[in-house]
Amino acid sequence: MNNLSNNPNDTPKRFLMKIFGSPFRYIQGPGAIAHLGDILAPLGERYFLIFDEVVKEIIGNRIADSLHQAGKNCHIGLFGGECCKSEILKLKQQAQKEPPEVIIGAGGGKTADTAKVLSIELELPVVIVPTIASNDAPTSHFAVVYNENHVYDHMEIMKLSPWYVVVDTEILVKAPKRFFVAGIGDAIATKFEAEANANSGANNYFEGQVSQAALALADQSWQIIKEKAFESLQAIDTGIVNQAFEDVVEATILLSGLGFENGGLAAAHSISSGFTFLDQTRGTMHGEMVAFGLLVQFMLEERPKQFLNEMFSFYQKVGLPVTLAELGIKPSISEKLVPAMETICGPASEIHNMPFEIHTEMVARAILKADLMGEALKG
Repeated sequence: MNNLSNNPNDTPKRFLMKIFGSPFRYIQGPGAIAHLGDILAPLGERYFLIFDEVVKEIIGNRIADSLHQAGKNCHIGLFGGECCKSEILKLKQQAQKEPPEVIIGAGGGKTADTAKVLSIELELPVVIVPTIASNDAPTSHFAVVYNENHVYDHMEIMKLSPWYVVVDTEILVKAPKRFFVAGIGDAIATKFEAEANANSGANNYFEGQVSQAALALADQSWQIIKEKAFESLQAIDTGIVNQAFEDVVEATILLSGLGFENGGLAAAHSISSGFTFLDQTRGTMHGEMVAFGLLVQFMLEERPKQFLNEMFSFYQKVGLPVTLAELGIKPSISEKLVPAMETICGPASEIHNMPFEIHTEMVARAILKADLMGEALKG
């Protein structure tokens, strides 16, 4: 998830009890959207469906047809491409013309976030239908709002998680491979960040302590990815869903999504958030930056050389970045990182969920150390 802070309102509540949250329902499988009308029947009769032009061409009519065939009233709001105040206001005004009972967001992360904010504004349940598996945000109760130029503005927090998350793997398997690999990168960090939070006693994103369930889900996400990532990538190459693809999608969206909200974030996501403030990373995906951020976290944790070699090797085989240059940061010198460091090490940063004291110099050294190791391995 982008730009999250464990302290979104600067006045966090702190409970010495474990809290676990999740969507009401998660549904995954090939052809799932064909059954969307029947799946969502308990929620209501009137739906406001949000998607962009690209998703409209791919599955928009199929979603609308599924709802109509189930006897549901469906109105469409065309998403302009950025989760910003003006776009949210436009869609809110369209929705209010024929007030819905449910909001549906179909598409990528920006569409999902817009649907979530709209659900907050209208106090309605939201359903998320992801069309790519590039991150673990679909199950979360967060929405990141930007300005019209895609500069981070603020974060919205839903009272409840999405009611339904419906994942059609026949759609996801046809998306570009880079999206899927980025989703793997985002999910890998879940286990290691959740463990850092548990060790430090930091709160999760439901303002409670990390549960054993959260740690188990985060660990299972990584185990599935480690065992089945390469076979799942074959499905992307052929465009045909296999069992490994189904399992890795579940790991990257459901298990990682539940793991990050209930386990919390730490250094890996802090590095990613900081890198978004560098102009050089404009074309880099969130999961790619999180993946490199995890390598930096490993350096901060002083992991054994054998472990580091295994992780760097896994990254290279899957196609994840192991150097700053692969994130667009050139040349890889400390001066280029200065604009990112204030965010990475700021007082509200998740990096302070690490179970040891953090300071700017040690983070800068860890970033460059990870980069040097990646360059050496690539060379």
